[in-house]
Amino acid sequence: MIEIYEGDYFEADLSGLSECDLINAFLDELENSPKVLDELTKWSAEHNSNPMFNVKAIVAFQNKGFNLYRIRPLAKRINKYRIIYAYNGQRDEIYLLAIVKKEEYNYEPDDPISQRIFDEYDELELPKYH
Repeated sequence: MIEIYEGDYFEADLSGLSECDLINAFLDELENSPKVLDELTKWSAEHNSNPMFNVKAIVAFQNKGFNLYRIRPLAKRINKYRIIYAYNGQRDEIYLLAIVKKEEYNYEPDDPISQRIFDEYDELELPKYH
């Protein structure tokens, strides 16, 4: 079964948001469904029942060897956020590394948030793919 862990910065990202409780409830729904968790291991997926979301690999990060993806919640009050996570397929582990507002973050590799994500990915000794 897939395990989910929060990275060191994820809780700080989340605690500063006014929709913190809604996002936590969304994450609880993800964690409590093996079928839903399986969707998080795919390059691209859409889940149209509760919780509603879509998942995509972040190609710019994948091209650098980082197995990173983003979750886009589809619920109206939290659909402006993106949850960035790493998937370690060798151990069936997901690491939540950041939560960002879409309009403020464009997945640029040189963005400070991206650099923070890359640093934590390396600190966690997650596998890189080249």
